[in-house]
Amino acid sequence: AVRNEFPDTSTRWLAFGSSQGGQAAWAANELADAYGSGLELVGTVSVVPAADMSGLAALASDGTLSPGQVQAMPLIVSGLRVVHPDLVVGDYLSGAAATDVEALTSCTAPAAARKQQVAGQLSADDVRPASPAATAQLETWLRDEALPQRATSAPMMVLYGGRDELIDADWTSAALDRACDLGGRIVRREQPDRGHTDIEIGDEMYGWMNDRFAGRDAPSDCV
Repeated sequence: AVRNEFPDTSTRWLAFGSSQGGQAAWAANELADAYGSGLELVGTVSVVPAADMSGLAALASDGTLSPGQVQAMPLIVSGLRVVHPDLVVGDYLSGAAATDVEALTSCTAPAAARKQQVAGQLSADDVRPASPAATAQLETWLRDEALPQRATSAPMMVLYGGRDELIDADWTSAALDRACDLGGRIVRREQPDRGHTDIEIGDEMYGWMNDRFAGRDAPSDCV
């Protein structure tokens, strides 16, 4: 779209994203070889990517979700319902999570105060699957959306936190292991004392990005 307006724009590009955006950048890397034409992806950077959230199902069933994960569940259920219209909201959300789902999933300023108020009142019971069958279905749906789905088409850097209370570091690490097994060239940096919102992005990341545009060989932590 940019090149349609500005034909002199380079055909080489790099994707950067955090959290859901990190998932999108990773997915774009996997799809770049087969989707569209005329562009050259030089690499992607994913910060705390939501690569594989299937572990949420068991935690929700056990009532052991972190506060951040509890607040994320209405968004996740609403998103899954777009892909699976047969999803019964009552199987996954109850109490305030069900009655105020519109506020909890809103991204607009007028609803921000209401969203914050309701989110602070949610408990693990409000997002507990209604049955073992509902738990199993939730895990299946989340696993269907998990990354990796296929080999990456360009080098990738992933930064994530060992104290992330929304996306467990073990989930990200396991997803990276699978991506390496598929042949990816990946620089992976777990920051043990960082969480979901305070990842340190510094000189190494910017240097890695510059190297991709410079055409230098990409390093990899995959063995």
